[in-house]
Amino acid sequence: MAVGDDDQNIYSFKGANVEFIRRFQVDYEGTVTYLVENFRSTQNIIAAANHVIQRGADRMKIDHPIRINTQRAAEPPGGRWAVLDAEHHGKVRLVTAPADANRQAQVVFSEIDRIRTSDEDVQLGDIAVLARTHRSLEPLRALCGIEGLRYEVLSRDGAGAQLPLMKSREGWRIADLLRSRRSALVAVAAIRRWIARQARREPRNVYWQDIAAAVDEFADSAATPRLPAAEVLDALYEAASDSRRSGHASALKLMTAHGAKGLEFAHVIVMDCADWRWSGEDERRLLYVAMTRAKETLTLMRAEGGRNPYFVDLGTVEGVVDALPRQRPEHRPDINLRYVTLGPADVDIGLAGRHGPRDPLHQRIARLSAGDPVSVSGRLVKTTEGQSVGRLASKTDLGTDGPVEGSVSGILVRTREQTPTEYHPALKADRWETVLVELVLPGS
Repeated sequence: MAVGDDDQNIYSFKGANVEFIRRFQVDYEGTVTYLVENFRSTQNIIAAANHVIQRGADRMKIDHPIRINTQRAAEPPGGRWAVLDAEHHGKVRLVTAPADANRQAQVVFSEIDRIRTSDEDVQLGDIAVLARTHRSLEPLRALCGIEGLRYEVLSRDGAGAQLPLMKSREGWRIADLLRSRRSALVAVAAIRRWIARQARREPRNVYWQDIAAAVDEFADSAATPRLPAAEVLDALYEAASDSRRSGHASALKLMTAHGAKGLEFAHVIVMDCADWRWSGEDERRLLYVAMTRAKETLTLMRAEGGRNPYFVDLGTVEGVVDALPRQRPEHRPDINLRYVTLGPADVDIGLAGRHGPRDPLHQRIARLSAGDPVSVSGRLVKTTEGQSVGRLASKTDLGTDGPVEGSVSGILVRTREQTPTEYHPALKADRWETVLVELVLPGS
């Protein structure tokens, strides 16, 4: 048996081809069964997505449109947002917006505010903003930072730039605490209080917030107030693994349409900064994938000038409404920024390990925490006092020699056991910390 969806074939540039599905059918004389029930999206979202994909060339499901699953067929077309959305009752919003990412970011931010205002129970992690390229997302990142809105950039291919929760300093601290209890029972309430104290000491540190959220979720489902320490630790590792792929509940999701494949979100906003390549069927399928990530609401930006051929008559579909921004935005120089995240692959992760335990480098790193300001000058990561706390990997090139400002994105814990044996002779410490950085540069 083989299961595939030719409408979601978005990786032809990597060799994916619907002909593999057709050949399977011929080679094995297989019977085709069409899986057309959608268990995720509202009827309005399904109708809009069907309209975009139905004109695709050489489709296998051309006579088998997707429909809402039988159990939800009697629900309003807008689902529960038929009531929550007093203006459009859960219809797909097709918003004509400026094509440049700077001004469109402001329109998107207003849409995020509209969703959160309409439903106070919405968490930031329920909302995803998808774009054709990461560059289109950068002004929105800057705007979120200015407004204090937590966000995270998710990527299928960018996991190397992310610091896994349980490899962070904070993850190691709670893991050490739980391992010291071994098989002993621990009070979940006491763990929560301990985490809360750490978070109060470091209010900018999002790692404590994520650990607290993971423990809260686990504790809410626990049948008893006291649990084996090992069981709590296993739950933390599982939560960390889940969050690395789908993100954290308290953070807005920013990603490319390619990166969103396989995920789903209650609310999806798709940007159109005139950077989609409106030729060939790959782009149509990619837009379809982006649209079908949405469960409850879908907002589509349409670049001014009507350059997107897939949106030309989308507003005529029942369940879709044309809309304009409430206020036309002006260009904001303060959000015209570019971000560079230096993950474990971009820095010298063994630097502190090559210094003895009493070397001042370890103390300087220990005084830093996530969110603290740093800079990169030459190839060195420095504190605001000019003290060196890290170094770039030999392959990392920022394209500038001048100092670049940024902040600590996390502290990675590294050990001798994690290090390839050929590097052991140079090590002078069994366990050390490495500073990871997010840099902010002027936009182009």
